Amino acid sequence: MSSEDQVKVETAMDVLLVLLYARGKKAHETIAGITKLEKLVFLLAQETSLGKLIDQNFTYEPYHFGPYSAEVLDNIEALGELGLVRTSAVPSRSYVEESDRYQVGVQVNESDADSSEVDQKGNMEVFDLTDDGIKVAEVLFSSLDKQQQQEVSQLKGRFNSLSLRQLLRYVYKKYPQSTTESKIRDYVLA
Repeated sequence: MSSEDQVKVETAMDVLLVLLYARGKKAHETIAGITKLEKLVFLLAQETSLGKLIDQNFTYEPYHFGPYSAEVLDNIEALGELGLVRTSAVPSRSYVEESDRYQVGVQVNESDADSSEVDQKGNMEVFDLTDDGIKVAEVLFSSLDKQQQQEVSQLKGRFNSLSLRQLLRYVYKKYPQSTTESKIRDYVLA
């Protein structure tokens, strides 16, 4: 039995690597913004057979921008420190993307929303795999059964290409119980 045969998607980091690896509209498509990443993982939990695994690794609760799990941010940062995920900055284009910057700032320092940790240049983080990340994620993705591979790829293809507002609108309408603490619900649903 090869080491690849023994590898399984078991941890929060594994789920994030698989999501980043999955084909969206194109291979190794980036994910723009922590809020979008949060919602994509949430939708994986709600709408795919990976839900049970995700529920074991991510605790979601209603928060300022809909369903939120601190584990997503913690694990994406850890993957960056391991050299498997690259984070780059791109200019943000909308109010909701600006809220994405704010959410990151809130998580870094809840007492000061204008923290220096927030990119004051109006940039949003974009997440993608490094070369080493692609190698690891490929093995993990291959360990999923065909149905799970298809579910992850279809979900990423369907939702990652949406604007953040469109994605939030879908989540807010389909899972209203996850938006009870939202600061932007009226804007998103308008």
